Amino acid sequence: MRAVPNFKMNQAAIDEGIEKAEKENDWEYLEDAAGSLMSLTRDMDVLGEKWWDYVPNEIARKFGVNLSKAQQMAANIAWTLGEAWKDDEILRERITGPIDEQELMKYLESHE
Repeated sequence: MRAVPNFKMNQAAIDEGIEKAEKENDWEYLEDAAGSLMSLTRDMDVLGEKWWDYVPNEIARKFGVNLSKAQQMAANIAWTLGEAWKDDEILRERITGPIDEQELMKYLESHE
């Protein structure tokens, strides 16, 4: 597994980038680390889907679930930044996840 050291190096760079962003508000290091990770995944494109044959089923399933969540979150962020939501569309449970009515009531003003 020649790629493992590269993945570990990228993980360390990402961890350091997150730390610098949180402590020093320096996002450049994290941006560079993300670019390196994107380059690494591009190198895997020549394998197509064959590399999944080497991943245990449970890990592949978790990856799929987490990827789906991340894609939904990214789409929600893009829609929010683009001010693309229509009226109260953002309150739909398919977007927000389950809504706890009692929890929501804590945030309403007395006149609402």
